[in-house]
Amino acid sequence: MEPSSPVQGSDGGGALSGLPSDALRRTEKVLHHWGAPGGRGILTTERCLLLSHPRPLHREIEWERDLEKVQSLEVVALRDDPEVVAFVSQSLAGSVKTGDPTAGVINSEFKVAVDGISVYQGSAQKGEEIQAWIDDARSSRCLSLYGRLIPYGTPSPP
Repeated sequence: MEPSSPVQGSDGGGALSGLPSDALRRTEKVLHHWGAPGGRGILTTERCLLLSHPRPLHREIEWERDLEKVQSLEVVALRDDPEVVAFVSQSLAGSVKTGDPTAGVINSEFKVAVDGISVYQGSAQKGEEIQAWIDDARSSRCLSLYGRLIPYGTPSPP
Protein backbone atom coordinates (compact mmCIF):
# COMPACT_ATOMS: atom_id res chain seq x y z
CA MET A 1 0.00 0.00 0.00
CA GLU A 2 1.36 3.39 -0.89
CA PRO A 3 1.08 6.38 1.46
CA SER A 4 -0.40 8.53 -1.30
CA SER A 5 -3.45 6.28 -1.57
CA PRO A 6 -4.38 5.22 1.97
CA VAL A 7 -7.65 3.49 1.06
CA GLN A 8 -6.32 1.07 -1.51
CA GLY A 9 -6.99 -2.56 -0.63
CA SER A 10 -4.81 -5.42 -1.77
CA ASP A 11 -7.26 -5.98 -4.61
CA GLY A 12 -6.52 -2.61 -6.21
CA GLY A 13 -9.14 -0.72 -4.24
CA GLY A 14 -12.14 -3.03 -4.56
CA ALA A 15 -12.42 -3.76 -0.85
CA LEU A 16 -12.34 -0.11 0.18
CA SER A 17 -13.28 1.83 -2.93
CA GLY A 18 -16.17 4.19 -2.35
CA LEU A 19 -14.97 5.23 1.11
CA PRO A 20 -13.83 8.75 1.97
CA SER A 21 -10.10 9.31 1.56
CA ASP A 22 -9.67 9.60 5.33
CA ALA A 23 -11.28 6.21 6.08
CA LEU A 24 -7.95 4.70 7.10
CA ARG A 25 -5.43 6.21 9.42
CA ARG A 26 -2.15 7.27 7.83
CA THR A 27 -0.26 4.68 9.87
CA GLU A 28 -2.44 1.66 9.11
CA LYS A 29 -2.25 -0.82 6.27
CA VAL A 30 -4.89 -3.25 5.02
CA LEU A 31 -3.86 -6.80 5.84
CA HIS A 32 -6.92 -8.77 4.69
CA HIS A 33 -10.51 -8.32 3.53
CA TRP A 34 -13.42 -10.70 3.09
CA GLY A 35 -17.14 -10.84 2.48
CA ALA A 36 -18.98 -10.06 5.72
CA PRO A 37 -22.68 -10.15 6.57
CA GLY A 38 -24.16 -7.29 4.53
CA GLY A 39 -20.86 -5.87 3.30
CA ARG A 40 -17.10 -6.32 3.68
CA GLY A 41 -14.81 -7.12 6.58
CA ILE A 42 -11.45 -5.36 6.68
CA LEU A 43 -8.48 -6.15 8.90
CA THR A 44 -5.76 -3.54 9.13
CA THR A 45 -2.62 -3.30 11.21
CA GLU A 46 -4.63 -1.27 13.76
CA ARG A 47 -8.34 -2.11 13.48
CA CYS A 48 -11.01 -4.55 12.46
CA LEU A 49 -13.75 -2.84 10.44
CA LEU A 50 -17.08 -3.71 8.87
CA LEU A 51 -18.13 -1.85 5.76
CA SER A 52 -21.87 -1.46 5.43
CA HIS A 53 -22.56 -2.48 1.85
CA PRO A 54 -21.16 -4.96 -0.67
CA ARG A 55 -21.28 -2.36 -3.48
CA PRO A 56 -18.53 0.29 -3.39
CA LEU A 57 -20.81 3.23 -4.20
CA HIS A 58 -22.77 2.81 -0.97
CA ARG A 59 -19.99 1.77 1.42
CA GLU A 60 -19.45 3.36 4.79
CA ILE A 61 -17.66 2.22 7.92
CA GLU A 62 -20.45 0.65 9.95
CA TRP A 63 -18.39 -0.74 12.84
CA GLU A 64 -14.76 -0.65 13.94
CA ARG A 65 -12.67 -1.83 16.86
CA ASP A 66 -9.05 -1.03 17.62
CA LEU A 67 -7.25 -4.38 17.79
CA GLU A 68 -5.72 -3.79 21.23
CA LYS A 69 -9.24 -3.20 22.62
CA VAL A 70 -10.69 -6.50 21.39
CA GLN A 71 -12.00 -8.41 24.41
CA SER A 72 -13.19 -11.60 22.69
CA LEU A 73 -12.69 -13.46 19.44
CA GLU A 74 -14.63 -16.62 18.74
CA VAL A 75 -15.87 -18.93 16.02
CA VAL A 76 -19.39 -20.22 16.63
CA ALA A 77 -21.24 -22.92 14.72
CA LEU A 78 -24.47 -21.24 13.64
CA ARG A 79 -26.43 -24.35 14.54
CA ASP A 80 -25.37 -23.56 18.14
CA ASP A 81 -26.21 -19.85 17.96
CA PRO A 82 -29.48 -19.42 19.93
CA GLU A 83 -30.76 -16.61 17.66
CA VAL A 84 -30.17 -18.66 14.50
CA VAL A 85 -31.66 -21.83 15.98
CA ALA A 86 -34.78 -19.93 17.06
CA PHE A 87 -35.14 -18.28 13.65
CA VAL A 88 -34.66 -21.51 11.69
CA SER A 89 -36.94 -23.44 14.03
CA GLN A 90 -39.68 -20.83 13.62
CA SER A 91 -39.17 -20.67 9.84
CA LEU A 92 -39.41 -24.43 9.46
CA ALA A 93 -42.13 -25.03 12.03
CA GLY A 94 -44.70 -27.32 10.51
CA SER A 95 -42.68 -28.09 7.39
CA VAL A 96 -40.64 -30.84 9.03
CA LYS A 97 -42.66 -33.42 10.93
CA THR A 98 -39.91 -35.63 12.31
CA GLY A 99 -36.46 -35.05 13.69
CA ASP A 100 -34.63 -31.82 14.37
CA PRO A 101 -35.95 -29.01 12.13
CA THR A 102 -32.50 -27.41 11.99
CA ALA A 103 -30.64 -30.61 11.02
CA GLY A 104 -28.75 -30.21 7.78
CA VAL A 105 -29.86 -26.62 7.26
CA ILE A 106 -27.00 -24.68 8.81
CA ASN A 107 -24.61 -27.39 9.97
CA SER A 108 -21.80 -26.18 7.72
CA GLU A 109 -22.18 -22.50 8.57
CA PHE A 110 -20.03 -20.71 11.14
CA LYS A 111 -19.60 -17.14 12.25
CA VAL A 112 -16.56 -15.27 13.53
CA ALA A 113 -17.46 -12.78 16.24
CA VAL A 114 -15.29 -9.95 17.54
CA ASP A 115 -16.62 -8.69 20.87
CA GLY A 116 -19.97 -10.27 20.00
CA ILE A 117 -20.19 -8.62 16.56
CA SER A 118 -20.40 -11.03 13.63
CA VAL A 119 -17.63 -10.16 11.15
CA TYR A 120 -17.89 -13.31 8.99
CA GLN A 121 -20.43 -16.00 8.23
CA GLY A 122 -19.62 -19.03 6.14
CA SER A 123 -17.37 -22.08 6.05
CA ALA A 124 -15.40 -23.37 9.01
CA GLN A 125 -12.13 -23.23 7.05
CA LYS A 126 -12.51 -19.55 6.13
CA GLY A 127 -13.74 -18.72 9.64
CA GLU A 128 -10.66 -20.36 11.12
CA GLU A 129 -8.46 -18.41 8.71
CA ILE A 130 -10.10 -15.07 9.60
CA GLN A 131 -9.88 -15.86 13.31
CA ALA A 132 -6.14 -16.54 12.94
CA TRP A 133 -5.64 -13.30 10.96
CA ILE A 134 -7.37 -11.23 13.63
CA ASP A 135 -5.56 -12.99 16.49
CA ASP A 136 -2.15 -12.50 14.81
CA ALA A 137 -2.85 -8.83 14.02
CA ARG A 138 -4.09 -8.20 17.58
CA SER A 139 -0.97 -9.84 19.02
CA SER A 140 1.29 -7.72 16.80
CA ARG A 141 -0.61 -4.56 17.72
CA CYS A 142 -0.39 -5.27 21.47
CA LEU A 143 3.33 -6.02 21.20
CA SER A 144 3.97 -2.81 19.28
CA LEU A 145 1.93 -0.64 21.69
CA TYR A 146 2.65 -2.25 25.06
CA GLY A 147 5.62 -4.54 24.51
CA ARG A 148 3.57 -7.53 25.67
CA LEU A 149 0.49 -9.57 24.79
CA ILE A 150 -2.81 -8.58 26.38
CA PRO A 151 -5.02 -11.62 27.13
CA TYR A 152 -8.58 -11.57 25.78
CA GLY A 153 -11.03 -10.35 28.39
CA THR A 154 -8.46 -7.96 29.86
CA PRO A 155 -8.97 -4.24 29.28
CA SER A 156 -6.10 -2.67 27.35
CA PRO A 157 -3.70 -0.55 29.44
CA PRO A 158 -4.23 3.24 29.39
